Amino acid sequence: MTAVNVIPSVAPSIQKLLEGPQLEGFSVQESWGRWTLGKQASVRFRLVEPQNLVLSYRGVLPLKDQTLTVTLDGRSIGLFRQPEGKDFQLFAQKVLLSLPAGPHHLQFRTNASNRGGTTPPFAPQDTRDLGVSLEVLNFQAPRVLSPTSSGENWRDFVYNIYPSLNSPVYFPVGRAGASLVFSKSPGTQQTLKYGLLRASPTQTFVMRLDGGPPVPLPGPARGHLVQGTWPLPSSLSPGLHHLNITVASPVPAPLPLGLTAETTLPASEVRFAVQYLRLQSTPPLSDLPLNRASGGGLLLLSLALLLSLASLFWLLFGGSLHRRGHS
Repeated sequence: MTAVNVIPSVAPSIQKLLEGPQLEGFSVQESWGRWTLGKQASVRFRLVEPQNLVLSYRGVLPLKDQTLTVTLDGRSIGLFRQPEGKDFQLFAQKVLLSLPAGPHHLQFRTNASNRGGTTPPFAPQDTRDLGVSLEVLNFQAPRVLSPTSSGENWRDFVYNIYPSLNSPVYFPVGRAGASLVFSKSPGTQQTLKYGLLRASPTQTFVMRLDGGPPVPLPGPARGHLVQGTWPLPSSLSPGLHHLNITVASPVPAPLPLGLTAETTLPASEVRFAVQYLRLQSTPPLSDLPLNRASGGGLLLLSLALLLSLASLFWLLFGGSLHRRGHS
């Protein structure tokens, strides 16, 4: 039996919190997904209570010179443009949203469609006014990075990125900055390990924890690749936390290395790129093996050290002291 990419899909963990969703301007469900119809399609839903949501979508722009603007409640969250001379190119985004309770309106707006008249139809035998295809349109709760997640793919826990649009080595990051949701366990020290690709050789980055003040991330003064570590505050309380990395300086375009070349993602939409983002946990000093050693073991170690020092002293000075005693 062929699996169906249901558009839209709502994760079971949030189905009781998200009412709807209701579709407007979409074609019928097909096994691979859905087409939008005409130049605008909408998804309306209602949240029972304030909620952090992850919105993931992926599809194809079929027409030359086609653009797509994705908005939520009237605010642009994604902009895509067909590369010059291309057609049927992929668009994709995974964004973390913090939304209030109440109604919400997600829109997909394009400038061209199969029967729109501005360009020749890409499917002349199809009487529908097809806009863009959507293979994925998911609503789900954020995945939480925890000390037990170390063996999993770090990419699954990073949000506000554009996946699948280029080499998997770097993930372009949008205006909202790269985000992680992680859990802090009691009695652990956590360190952020990061690899970031600058959009300019002097670009700097800041990190915010739980919406707090910006903290500069260490990095070289110049160069495109910034790699380093940053210990999270030891005073951080156990529980869930939100970490966000943004740029602290203006961003020129385009990104180096042709990161967005030949994709539907305009360089002006990208602030930087992520090579990796990980959290590493270490036990507190009281849990280290040295501090668990018994009192007797430490005493023997101290005595051995004293005997070694005494032997060294005798080798250096014992003979001369002995001769002086007989003179």
